[in-house]
Amino acid sequence: MKTNKNRREIINRRVLNGTIATLYEQISDPVQRRTALVALLKDNLQKGREVIEKTFMNGAPGSEVAAASSYLIDQVITVTFEYVDQRIFPSVNPTAADRLALIAVGGYGRGEMAPFSDVDVSFLHPWKLTPRAEQVVEYLLYI
Repeated sequence: MKTNKNRREIINRRVLNGTIATLYEQISDPVQRRTALVALLKDNLQKGREVIEKTFMNGAPGSEVAAASSYLIDQVITVTFEYVDQRIFPSVNPTAADRLALIAVGGYGRGEMAPFSDVDVSFLHPWKLTPRAEQVVEYLLYI
């Protein structure tokens, strides 16, 4: 799973972004939009896990499987974070207080995520969360 081509077999971020953009344009109801997003993400996770499992069954070492699992989750979280930040709660003129970083920690952060392991993340922000940043965090946590 070391090449970009192999990684795109796990999950194709460009295609996923395009599908999410289409979903956003076609569905105006926020509840239906979220439901469709969750279904899409679950489908991509399942397909990616199937590719990773096949790789493992074909003799890939555990370290490669753990790295591939981390990659899959990383892509799903990155795409979701960008979608929420740019489309659900866009900020035309963000201030320094609106800065927000999503950080992978634990096995996921080390690129050593076991399949079906929990996903440990941390949000890094200035001294106090702005209302917008709080909305972004809450939306992400409840997907």
